[in-house]
Parts: sequence; C-alpha cells; structure tokens
Amino acid sequence: MTDRMLRDAFERIADRAEPVPDLAERALRTAARRRNARLAAVAAGMAMVAVAPFAVAAFDGSPQRQGPVSGRPEVVLPSDDAAGRAVVRACLRGGSPVGTMSQRRAEYGKPADYRLLTSLRVGEETVAMVGGERGFVLCSRSGSGGNMEPPMFRPWPGTRDKGLWAFRPPARIDAVGSVPTRELMDLHHVVAGRVKPGVTRVTVAWDRDRTAEAAVRNGFFIARIDGAIVPTNGDEDDMGGSASDREERVMGLTAFGADGRAVYRFNAGGITAFHSGDCGAPLQIGRLLCTDDPDTGFTPR
Repeated sequence: MTDRMLRDAFERIADRAEPVPDLAERALRTAARRRNARLAAVAAGMAMVAVAPFAVAAFDGSPQRQGPVSGRPEVVLPSDDAAGRAVVRACLRGGSPVGTMSQRRAEYGKPADYRLLTSLRVGEETVAMVGGERGFVLCSRSGSGGNMEPPMFRPWPGTRDKGLWAFRPPARIDAVGSVPTRELMDLHHVVAGRVKPGVTRVTVAWDRDRTAEAAVRNGFFIARIDGAIVPTNGDEDDMGGSASDREERVMGLTAFGADGRAVYRFNAGGITAFHSGDCGAPLQIGRLLCTDDPDTGFTPR
C-alpha cells in the first residue's frame, strides 16, 4: 500500500468523523518510514502483456462534442440528462474537485464542466466515474446523498495530444483505487478506464479467482469488488499503527466486441493501485499506464 493510499484512507475517516489529535501526523510518519520499501517491492512485480485484434464501430450513446481547447483536438464527452447532472453535482459535492490535501482547486473545473461518464449500482449505493476535459473523479454515494469522500481529481493519463481515445489498444485502465461504502471501514475497490469504439463489454479479474463485470457507457467503464481497511500494526483502537487495504490485486482486463468475442486481454500483474496524478514519481506503481502507447507487446492483427 502506498503512502497516498494511507493518506486517502485517513482523510476519509477525518472527513466523516470527529477529529482525533495527531491522527494524520502519526499516520503519515508511519507511511513515510515504509514508503520506499513498499513501492520498490510492488513495482518490481509489475508486468503488462496485451494480445488479440480489435474491430472499430460506433460508440454506444451519443457523446457531445465540445469545442477545441488550446489547439488540441475536440474533447468528446457524453451528454447528460437531469439525473446525470445530479450525480455529477453529488460526486463533486457541488464545487470543484480537490487536490492531494483535500483543498478545492478551481482550475480543475466546476460541476458544469463535468459529465457522468459511467456508473453502477451496488445495493442502495452508486459508484461512478465523472469527468471533464482535464480529468475525472471516482465517487460513491448512498441513495440521493453526496460523495462519501472529498472528490479527488485524477488527470487523464497519457498526453491527450490526439484526443481521449488516441491510446493504442482497444481498452486502457485509467484508475485502480478504492472509494468508501456507507460503512466507515469498508471499501469498493474500483478499476475504471476508457474503451475504443466497438468494445461493448469489459470484465476485470482480481486475485483469488474473482471477476467483476464492468459498466460500459459512452466509451468509459467502471468495475468493482468489495474489501476493507484493516490494521496491520497495533489494533483498531490505536490508529497510531499502520493500516492497509486488504490485498485486492487486479490481475487483468478482458474487452469484448459486439459479437461476444474477446478482442483484447491485458495482464495487470497484480497491481493494487494506480493514480494518474503520481505519473511523475520515479517509482510510480503501474507507471506504464501513464502513457498512451505502453510497451506491452500489443499487436493488432
């Protein structure tokens, strides 16, 4: 688990509970002592392999074209109805997304700049991906309530110089992370990303032979399984120890065409987290996902 994941977990707790003196300071000190060893160990185990051809067809839905920005190609985002706009406002808590220290960042845009990209229902909860020209936010909400954590901004990985769908393979992962459930110490472990035209179905495989069906909409997908935060040093009443997600490792992704045949398989190598905002870090976990053209051995046929 990275220090970002630890920090995010404690920020979620702080956002939903009464303050505990020195909680954040103790957590970050613990994370800092272990950061290099954890990152090096996980990064060493990363591998990516992609095979099989793909076909090109039209998107499902009717994405809305927005004007060119700064000379780049048009950014294509889906149009929203009233229900979609309500999800966006709830996910962004009515304002701009936040940066790494949970502060509002006006430069990331306002709710009117974002669209509901894709979402799925989990009982009474909704897990969603909302996005704009610069990036996106993963969120979870219960019923008609707001996002259950601060709306953390994630930039689109890759250069985007040729548009959001300029990446080479038929599908790509943009985020591996977690969002909270209604239960304080439970999590939805989430994989989200984009797909090329012609991809109509995506499945994501985790360790322990678990597979989840993604919600695919307008060229975006999101999939989830459930897990929890557990103490790894000390007990639940002593948050001065370390805490970690249960090991929920993403093993791979399979994309399917309209005829039901697999058109792309991606080996994620057991990755536990990918945050595109960390792409400049030298030991970024999943750093090959930072580019639009990863060296994965993918060859169209």
